[in-house]
Amino acid sequence: MDNTNRDLSIPFKIMIALIMAFVYAALNILLADFSLVEVPYVSIRPQLILPLLSGYLLGPFYGFTVGFLGNAMSDMVTGYGIEFLLNWSVANGLYGLIMGFFPKNEDKIRTNRSFTIFFLYILLVNIVPAAYALLTRVVEPGVDALQKFVGLGLPIVVSNTLVCTLLFPIVLMFLKKIELNFEIKITLLVYYFSLISVMAVFAATIGILYSMNLLNTDNQTFALIIYDLSIIPLVAINLIGFGISNAISQKLLNPLLIMTEDIKQLDGKSWDKKLDIHTGDELEFLATAFNEMIDKINDTMRKLWDNVAEKERLAAEKERTSTELNIAQQIQTAMLPDPFPTFPDRTEFSISGRMTPAKEIGGDFYDFFLMDDDKLVFIIADVSGKGVPAALFMMSSKEHIIDQVLTGLDVDEIFTRANHHLYKNTAEGVFLTTFLGILNLKTGILSFVNAGHNPPLLRRRNEKFEPLAMDSGFVMSILPDVHYKRQTLKLNPGDTLFLYTDGVTEAVDKNGAFFQEYRLKKALNGLPHYDDHSSEYILHQIRDFLSDFTQDAEQHDDITMLCLKFRHPMVCQN
Repeated sequence: MDNTNRDLSIPFKIMIALIMAFVYAALNILLADFSLVEVPYVSIRPQLILPLLSGYLLGPFYGFTVGFLGNAMSDMVTGYGIEFLLNWSVANGLYGLIMGFFPKNEDKIRTNRSFTIFFLYILLVNIVPAAYALLTRVVEPGVDALQKFVGLGLPIVVSNTLVCTLLFPIVLMFLKKIELNFEIKITLLVYYFSLISVMAVFAATIGILYSMNLLNTDNQTFALIIYDLSIIPLVAINLIGFGISNAISQKLLNPLLIMTEDIKQLDGKSWDKKLDIHTGDELEFLATAFNEMIDKINDTMRKLWDNVAEKERLAAEKERTSTELNIAQQIQTAMLPDPFPTFPDRTEFSISGRMTPAKEIGGDFYDFFLMDDDKLVFIIADVSGKGVPAALFMMSSKEHIIDQVLTGLDVDEIFTRANHHLYKNTAEGVFLTTFLGILNLKTGILSFVNAGHNPPLLRRRNEKFEPLAMDSGFVMSILPDVHYKRQTLKLNPGDTLFLYTDGVTEAVDKNGAFFQEYRLKKALNGLPHYDDHSSEYILHQIRDFLSDFTQDAEQHDDITMLCLKFRHPMVCQN
């Protein structure tokens, strides 16, 4: 059912009807002289669409209101007064009233049958008001009823029918009240071809007769006969057109509907349905091609089901591997320092770290902790390779190095012993680069050792980040008897040390370009109000710079960063 009436409130519909009535009256006045050739008292009235439209959309009462009130207002303005109030004004109202009772079983006109009914109903809408107007005027003394019928009634029906059948479907299509499906498109094509053909022949006939001077005032009766007879081909050819369009649509549409219903039965589980179409044309060819496609799908499905056990096994193995990797990732995360902020009760320094593995688990690691109340230990390392083997080597290396740190040895001896142990217990070709620092919080003296790792970037207060000048050392676990060098650095209040693995500088964008150290320095030196920010804020900003640079490019290496800000020496309390 059409829900247009139900969706609009009564006050709103009254307002729309009044607006349309005023528009109808204005158009009646403006188009009063737009009349048939040699029949000046019969106007061509495209504005008649307004009462029909209001009746169709809003209902009978509102349709009658637009037609009746609009015609009455135009009569008052043009000087007719209320002479034709109960005659032509009521007749105008009947157009909208009758259209409002059109049987709309659906919200749209969808089929050839419903459009044929719509066309015949428009004929009824045009005949009844004209008949009413004539009957109410026939009783006038001295009026010949036949003359009224031939000279006024039929020309009015012809002109109004032409206007309504030509324009009203176009308006309804614009308002999406006619569904432009395949069947309706064929119907409209034949309908407008038939309608325009009749109008063209009619116009050509009028033109010829007018050029022959047969439609002058003296031959007005002949002109009226021409107009009156035109209703016959108008109706007949359109009805024939409806029959032709119905035959065409059924010829094409029925096989398509059968195909659609058969295709709907293919639920994705059963592919046994075949299309049984024998039209001897392209539709049969399409059905044959579809059946061949179904056969190929069935062959493919059988092959897939033959391998389903293998696929289930692989899926289960993938799920088990994913679960194990998730557990390993949780273990690795648990080995990192506690979530930020770290050491919230210590004002002498701010330290933070961040690691983003290239796979589920990574081969980089970092750590920091207070060995004594006045000694801060921090370490960063990069293991060769990625994934599970690198992660296992990382955990073994970290455990052994931290064990050596806790013995209290100097940093150089810690690395010398750790390297010897890793060399003996590690597969050939596996190595790591690492940097270890122990900061005396009372003096600001940093004792550190490096094993082939990237030089940290150092920023003195109110200066810029530059690579730390130091002995680079040799990577761990490649040679057994490597002796590492203890180095020292005095950190002053406001100094910052930024450590990172090569996953930072070797991060790539979508074009394969590396981030490189100069971009890292530029990003660090470009941070505003540097001394006001914590180490965690610095890491967050650098991570954002990296994300903006790489965008959606694949990450090929673990990205690990550690930042230490030395604020002031530790105050000794007696």
